[in-house]
Amino acid sequence: DGEALEVALTVGLATRNRVGLRRVPTPQVVAVAPPRGYYRQPQWLVVQGYGFLATEMLACRFQASAQQWTVSGPQDVEFVSSTELRCRQPAVDAPFPMPSYLEVSIDGQVCSSSLIKYD
Repeated sequence: DGEALEVALTVGLATRNRVGLRRVPTPQVVAVAPPRGYYRQPQWLVVQGYGFLATEMLACRFQASAQQWTVSGPQDVEFVSSTELRCRQPAVDAPFPMPSYLEVSIDGQVCSSSLIKYD
């Protein structure tokens, strides 16, 4: 799934190959509506927060203890504004363990750590 890459920064936040980098703060989630859903049926959720960006890697992660479910792509995550997203809760075989949380990622790798409950 890709190739390891070493990044070295010089003055002006450029890599040695002169590719520009942009530092983006981690998004934060402040509310999810509705706060729970039926586990066997996909459901659209409104996610409110800040620091959201329209990127191809935008993702929502539903997580609980050692389990996680990530949705991404335009069929499952919609950028509305820098303070609002729509995420589709995936259908799963059993209810999410409690407590469960919804987090957001702009790059598909680093997620918010807001600990907003979604059961």
